[in-house]
Parts: sequence; C-alpha cells; structure tokens
Amino acid sequence: TASHLCRMACLSIMQRRTTVRRDKESRAAESHGRTHTDHDSAFLRSVLTYAAVRHDRFGMFFALVTPIVAGAALVKVMRNACRRLDLFQDGPYLTKLGMAHITSAGLALAGVAMLLLKPISPPERVFPVAALDSVPAALQQERVFNSYNLGGFLAYNNIKTFIDGRTDQLFLGGFITRTMEASSAAEPGLLAVLLDDHGAKWAIVSATEPEATLFPRLPGWQLLHQDPTTQIYKRVP
Repeated sequence: TASHLCRMACLSIMQRRTTVRRDKESRAAESHGRTHTDHDSAFLRSVLTYAAVRHDRFGMFFALVTPIVAGAALVKVMRNACRRLDLFQDGPYLTKLGMAHITSAGLALAGVAMLLLKPISPPERVFPVAALDSVPAALQQERVFNSYNLGGFLAYNNIKTFIDGRTDQLFLGGFITRTMEASSAAEPGLLAVLLDDHGAKWAIVSATEPEATLFPRLPGWQLLHQDPTTQIYKRVP
C-alpha cells in the first residue's frame, strides 16, 4: 500500500510538472506570436501614416484601418483603465466616469441629429453637381478637359479625367507643364492645340481658374452651362 501511494504521488508530481512546463511553453509561444503581431501592426500603421501624409486620398484608409489594427492595444489600455478606476466596483471615480459617458453619448446624438437635419456636402466649387447634370449622358462618355481641382469630382462620378490629383503617378512626361502653360497663356492658341491633340469633346472648368477666360475666345466651342462656380463647354462643328 505504501509503495502504491508513493507511485501515485510521483506520478502526480510528474503530471503537475508536465502541465506547468506546457503552460510556460504555451505562454512563451503566445508572447512570441503577440510580439510578431505587434511588430506587424506597427509596420502597417507606419505605412498607412506615410501614405496619408504623402497623398491626401489615402487619409480615408488610415482612418479606417488604423483603429482595427490597433484594436487589441486599445482594449488592453481600456481594460487597465477600468481596473484602476474601479469601474466594476463602487470606486470613487464611477460617478464621474458615468457622467462622462452620458455627456459623450449626448454629444454623439446631437451630432447625428445635425447630420440628419443638414447633411454635410462638399462646396459647389469642387463638387458642381448641377453643372454636371446639364451635360447629356452621351457627351459625358466623350473625352473631357477639366480644371485640375475638378478631377476628383469627375472620378467620383466615373468620368475619365483629363487631369486630377494623381500628378506624380499618371501624368508624366511633361504633361503637367504643357497643360499649365496652355491654361495660363494670354491667348487661347496653346489651349486649342492641347484640346485638339487630346480629342476633347467637352470641358468643365472652374470659374476662378485661368482657362475660364480662354474658352469664350476659343473657336469651335459653345457654352453649355454657366453658374457662379463652374462653366461647361462643348465642341461644335
């Protein structure tokens, strides 16, 4: 009986040591994996930050992805904060924290109500919806000349742009220089050659840009729409 008890005790000790060793190995592997994950997350955030600073159009991706990849760290920070503030107990900060939550919720609801009552939209000078609506659908499919600041608006409406903000990626080989020189010239001759070379059939220009003063003097172009911010022309035989 004594030897049986000794064997049972030894077996129990060995099993316990095995369990402890496995727990340590599991925690080490988890910590190693977490380290790799943290490094990958930091690298991704760095790339997104660089892209957002380098190109404004990537700011949306930074705003969407960064909270996701940083979610685990944020959860850990909030968990520690809640523990320190005795959030789940009758701690001294519970009332103040509760009031902060109520205030934040009230501000959020007020913001939603404002958006519902008066939706936010871009200014007409960079988002001329009414002007584009005046262009027949068939003409919108033809090649266009547009002011630089209207390129994003056209791309948003699935219209192939003449020029837009991707100047360092798509518009190379002296294209930008030639376009700027033609648009800012005192006479419309250079602009006429540019339009002919690219086969433009219609144009949408900002009223405040230099090319807006050239189009009225271009032969073969007719005013289709005009408002305080935008002018639209079409080529006529």
